[in-house]
Amino acid sequence: MLGTRHLTRVSYAEVAIDLLTSDNESAAVMAEYLLEHMVVPCARERANIEEETVYFNRRTNKNGNLSPHVPVLYADRPSKLLARLYPEPCSHLEHRFNGHAACSSIGLNTLADCIAFDHHAFWLSNLRLFEFSSKMDLGAALSNRSDLTASALRNRAANFLQEHRIGASNESPYVLHNCVRAKPIIRRALKAIDNKHLLEERYRRQR
Repeated sequence: MLGTRHLTRVSYAEVAIDLLTSDNESAAVMAEYLLEHMVVPCARERANIEEETVYFNRRTNKNGNLSPHVPVLYADRPSKLLARLYPEPCSHLEHRFNGHAACSSIGLNTLADCIAFDHHAFWLSNLRLFEFSSKMDLGAALSNRSDLTASALRNRAANFLQEHRIGASNESPYVLHNCVRAKPIIRRALKAIDNKHLLEERYRRQR
């Protein structure tokens, strides 16, 4: 409709992925998996939970202006695009880009860029999943001592994770992103997980 007579410039974009599940409980489990394994690039703030939504950056700065990049996760609503086919809630992850500079940083300058945007490549790069090599390795990364027993190291790791759980229960998920923000040194105890197990099947369906 715009044609070539009008110049366009993208100043806001949401790059989103819906991980579809068969029921509410499965959507929540998927979101918990992401919380325990995902470290969000370019998010320098701790993840904050407001109602049922997790924000991995502040939505506004001290002056009340929108933050340029706000990753968001929730699992209590159906897919906006596929609600008729999948009425149950999905695990929804999106990156919100505010302002032309933020949109331009991922190659979204014009309407044509939005149409040609490579969603698969974006998520391959930005959905960064990790797991701890072991609780002992985590405990060792948190300690300055080399004389602790294996049991003491595991206890130290368990106490650290407990501090970063959403709830007080040991069954509540911890937020890996917050763990890394609190103690960057624990990266030495992390090993990367290939994210293709979440992306490949959905990409084939879209094509």
